Amino acid sequence: MSVESRLEMIKEMVQIYNSGIYSKYYEPRRHEKIKLRNAKAKEWQQGHREYFSEYNHRDYVRAKDAAAKRRRRKLIRDSGYEYTDNDWAEALFYFGYRCAYCGEEVELHQDHLFPLNSPSDHYKYNIVPSCARCNSSKSNFDFFAWYTAQLYYTEERKQRIIDYAARALTDILTLPRSISSGIPSSRRRRHTLPAG
Repeated sequence: MSVESRLEMIKEMVQIYNSGIYSKYYEPRRHEKIKLRNAKAKEWQQGHREYFSEYNHRDYVRAKDAAAKRRRRKLIRDSGYEYTDNDWAEALFYFGYRCAYCGEEVELHQDHLFPLNSPSDHYKYNIVPSCARCNSSKSNFDFFAWYTAQLYYTEERKQRIIDYAARALTDILTLPRSISSGIPSSRRRRHTLPAG
């Protein structure tokens, strides 16, 4: 998915969310799908108890986690985009060295606004600072669906996150790193911390 199409998708998601259609139509359907998937999984597990008794559950969980980490590393590697320390410093500075979601000033992690499902999702516009609690709570949920349901949700913070994503996306559209890799370093656009 190209950066331009991702920007269009973000704009459409903001419009859909702001129109109220999301909460009326998409959110209830998503919960129905999750309930159905969980019911099917539980039914399968009850029918295959011997599988779980023969197989060490702890080893199963470790193998599953290791496979998920390998898939994630591969998506990041295949993106062709190197998220630099300067990009991270800019994100931290923009959000005042606080969690973008709850505003707490604690140890921060890099969180993808939109879940990392394809290599095109690992770009500067999609990564914001997040505390461990918000990062694990958000998991693979979409930003709009998850954030508005939180107790610490504020419209100001939501708009600040959207503004950052749009600003960083504009920065990427100016000169994507995948294109700049062939340009001599003396001619590449330098990323600097934003002024005040």
